[in-house]
Amino acid sequence: MLPGNERTKPPLAARASAALALAALAACLACLVLARPALASPSYSDVGERGWYGGPHGCVAYVSERGFMTGYEGTDLFGPDDPVTRAQAVTAIYRAVAGDPEGLTTDPSSYSGIADESGFSDTRGGEYCTAAVNWAAAKGVARGSGGLFRPDDPVTREELMAMMYRSVDGYWPYGFAEPDVAPRTLLDEDAVSEWAVPYLVWGNKFVIYGYPALRWSAYLMPQKQATRAEAAKMLKRFDMGNLWFLRNGYPSES
Repeated sequence: MLPGNERTKPPLAARASAALALAALAACLACLVLARPALASPSYSDVGERGWYGGPHGCVAYVSERGFMTGYEGTDLFGPDDPVTRAQAVTAIYRAVAGDPEGLTTDPSSYSGIADESGFSDTRGGEYCTAAVNWAAAKGVARGSGGLFRPDDPVTREELMAMMYRSVDGYWPYGFAEPDVAPRTLLDEDAVSEWAVPYLVWGNKFVIYGYPALRWSAYLMPQKQATRAEAAKMLKRFDMGNLWFLRNGYPSES
């Protein structure tokens, strides 16, 4: 809990209940009111109607229509089972949170002139991810280690959850993105890194809901490399709940 907020926050139980209700309401409203115009849904030859991520209402279609994630340039492939890299992850989150209205991560004529201001020694300007990495570094969304961002390294599920949490941390008026909100029971909770516990507690309650390939799974698999399909699933839930309220406002507490 942040200093000075003790008098303004309702009790923990009330905040947790309000958070769950708001997340459910956001999921319903987001289906009816889109905050951004949807783009044409691309047809990926490696997605189609496949499994939990395919189809017109699947998570891959959702993030593609909104421009959060795209397929591989010059192909009709999305790469659902490929690992998502750290550069891809911060770019997708940047597009979801900041909107990228000027095409700074999609239009080569726009991003080719962007300088690297991230402070990391292994990133450079003029890349599709430059604006996103600059933003992530400035906002503390991605912190790197030893002065390195490691843009091409695969991101783990717990690292991806941490990035999402940090991108909205401080915006919530109800304070429920906190480590004191109890998570659902997980069979692999001991595998969560110590530093990632606050992020995964929040994420498991509002974004991840276990491992998607195992329906109603009690496994989080925090150390597993996140696939592009898994990232799409997390981004869809992240957008339909958390980001909907950031764009459309919060109902007042009674």
